[in-house]
Amino acid sequence: MISDRLLETVLRCPSCARSGTLQHTADAVRCRACRAAFPDVGGVLDLLAPRLPRPVPSAIETNGANVAHALIEKLGLSGQDAMAERFRRVTEPLAPIGEPFFDAEEELFLERWQIFNTAVSIHLGPVYHAPAMAAGGETWVAVRIANHGPFPLRSGGEHPFALSYHWFKGEGCVEYEGLRSGLQLDLQPGRELTTHLRVKAPSQSGPHTLRIVPIVEGVAWYEEFAIETAIDVGTAPPDPPDANAGIPFTESDDNALSLRFIDRHLDLPPGATLVEIGGGIRPILRESAADRFCASALINCDVSVRLLRVAAILSDLNGTAANTHHMRLDANAMPIEDASLDGAIFCRSLHHFQDLGAILGEVHRVLRPGGRLVLLCEPVGHMYDAYTVGLIERGVNEQVFPSGAYAAVAQQCGFVPEAEELDWGFSYKGVFLKA
Repeated sequence: MISDRLLETVLRCPSCARSGTLQHTADAVRCRACRAAFPDVGGVLDLLAPRLPRPVPSAIETNGANVAHALIEKLGLSGQDAMAERFRRVTEPLAPIGEPFFDAEEELFLERWQIFNTAVSIHLGPVYHAPAMAAGGETWVAVRIANHGPFPLRSGGEHPFALSYHWFKGEGCVEYEGLRSGLQLDLQPGRELTTHLRVKAPSQSGPHTLRIVPIVEGVAWYEEFAIETAIDVGTAPPDPPDANAGIPFTESDDNALSLRFIDRHLDLPPGATLVEIGGGIRPILRESAADRFCASALINCDVSVRLLRVAAILSDLNGTAANTHHMRLDANAMPIEDASLDGAIFCRSLHHFQDLGAILGEVHRVLRPGGRLVLLCEPVGHMYDAYTVGLIERGVNEQVFPSGAYAAVAQQCGFVPEAEELDWGFSYKGVFLKA
């Protein structure tokens, strides 16, 4: 059961955002102010208020005219304006009939006509990178891309979609046409992902602006969708130290390094209250010697009620149930009071959030001055393996980020770095102070 102290001083009602109004009843936590009830079942408090899904029109439905004109052109027909309405009706969305093979054939409609990279409409951002890079050197920049157009953005074939860039110093353009970087998979309408852009820096040092521009090879540069970011060109910052001592990578060894890392660097007052975001069935703090600081409370939050119910059973078995509180909540808008926590931990979970700046800004809000942000086992790199590509194609938000990106975003959100480590060159760990 969630402690009364947390209900009274840390949590706020997710529905009305009032403080000090939550109280226990027989099988739920209720708000005295708005009367909202949040089930407390199987050792898990569900603070994710239910939301009815709103119907979202498909990209074809909202761009029917563009699809119609593309089909007319593909078929070599004349009189586009006269025929557009008839062809627009062709593209009207159909409800699935429940037969997988038949529904799959219907979904191939646009692919039969090879209509790709047409009527491009995208959104770029956020952009992630280290704040500095070596003059004349190469690095990788990660950028979020959302496909708002009616057609897939094709990663290969004729006229593939790619990203390029311009470099500016002050008002002047010092390099117009940068390296090209394509997508690792086709980006379907209505989907988004984080992709990676290989960038070569100018030879001249100093503050520069990188302008990232989408292109369709042999068709156009789409300057209207470009996004800019500031980079200091001069000397690249060194990577954080590597503590793996050359042992082959395994997840268990990475966990062991994480535990040693937080035991060395996590400094908290006795009786601290922390949140572990995306802790799943085994919040890593409970495995560490630093757990001695958490006699007060650890909030283990996740988006999966089932995972948290397993976590509650394990807490009972290992004797930590009294001060481990399992909650489902939206970490992007936590029902937690401002400046009420001593620490926040992510272990292999931060990279699943769509906007790192937004979630770390929310963490900054709930931490007290002097509170610690801990990042563990967050992936660094610029490529996705076949398994990860498959997850992205299914809609899972898998991402990796360039070296230096996590620390850069944390500092932009008001955190001061205290310790960092980069094991095997791809497993990032860091502790940051809220000043």
